[in-house]
Amino acid sequence: MTKNKQTIIIILIIFVFFIFFLFERNFLNHQENIVIHFWNGFTGPAGYGILEMVKDFNQLHPETFVKMQRMDWATYYNKVMVSIMANRGPDVFIVHNDQMNRFVQSGEILPLDKHIEQEKLEWRSDFAEIPWQVSNYNGKQWGITLDVFCIGLWYNKELFKKAGIVDDKGNPLPPCNLQEFLIVGKKLTQDFDNDGKIDQWGFAYNYPHSVFYSLLKQNGGSLLSQDGHNAQLNSPAGVNSLQLMVDFIYKYKIAPPLSAGINWFSFRKGEVGMMLEGIYLVRDLEVLKDTLDYGAAPIPQFGDVPAAWGGSHILVIRKGLPPEKEAECWKFIKYISEHSIKWAKGGTLPIRKSIIQSPEFRTLKEHFEFAKQISYVAYEPNNLFAQEIRFYLDTAIERALFQTESPQVALDKATTEIQALLNRGSD
Repeated sequence: MTKNKQTIIIILIIFVFFIFFLFERNFLNHQENIVIHFWNGFTGPAGYGILEMVKDFNQLHPETFVKMQRMDWATYYNKVMVSIMANRGPDVFIVHNDQMNRFVQSGEILPLDKHIEQEKLEWRSDFAEIPWQVSNYNGKQWGITLDVFCIGLWYNKELFKKAGIVDDKGNPLPPCNLQEFLIVGKKLTQDFDNDGKIDQWGFAYNYPHSVFYSLLKQNGGSLLSQDGHNAQLNSPAGVNSLQLMVDFIYKYKIAPPLSAGINWFSFRKGEVGMMLEGIYLVRDLEVLKDTLDYGAAPIPQFGDVPAAWGGSHILVIRKGLPPEKEAECWKFIKYISEHSIKWAKGGTLPIRKSIIQSPEFRTLKEHFEFAKQISYVAYEPNNLFAQEIRFYLDTAIERALFQTESPQVALDKATTEIQALLNRGSD
């Protein structure tokens, strides 16, 4: 063996031992540090932002190591509950606003009031009020709301310009109320070749549930009574809201029947002028920025008051942790909240006023438009039967939009079914 080869082999051996030493030291450090297990359902591209935030936290706080685990939302909550009952679950985890009641009632999460009280008053006042309150039950704060994801108006700027729906400077002019929405919808709905088939629609449904709930709240209605004991879907506000959705299709003819299969993908292809959908689809549009000229605006005010369906992800801490670990979990939650603009870029809205008013956030044009709705975001009732209620409501909406039942009949049936559910729950 030549001297050069021996030298190369020695260098390689030293390098391998050096890498092993670094890995071993890093591993031991993590073993010695407080390890926080953080669970969420942020799979796919949207989860990259939260992953980067975890990495940043770990670098800034060497005394703590956050280990993040992501899983599919379909099985997430059952896994969380089972693991917590076995005392091996996450230390910090994400809960949707409509699932909070479940965890509060189970007694598995920690009220955070004592930690919040130790913060400066300015820290608490930096949160938008409605999203903050969605984590509050019976006067206690059970989590820190991370974000808001609400629906708004997505529109095709090119189609607006071609139809002459512009301001005096030639910029696309999105509708702000029902009258304007109908005018714009009719201008955008076109049969270009006069063959009796619509080639371009003014509006289309993608998730009718969120549209209905927005209309319901704009018209002063509710799914349930304030105490959560009575179903109120078939109120005049509910019936009128669902009737308007039906009328968009069959009376005003600005939207296709659901059976036509025209939805979000049709908007992406430039075949639909307007959609009422969520900020969570912004990344889906960003990949089309070279071929689709799109814009965003608040949902039009169809009723008496502004309202936009929305939800939130909430950071919570498992109950029963040692004091030193609990303190580190609080430190981690604070960090995520204070740097939530990184997470927002994936398709949510921050609820920290300092972030919303920052120059960086203003560069996110679509986010900035959707964020105008945070003050009137409309959350669905937090009820133990939230999933079952949603099923009965969606069934009623579908029956009405397919015209197999009138809005009144469909909502009467849903109200009866939901009431029976609520009655069983109160026994």
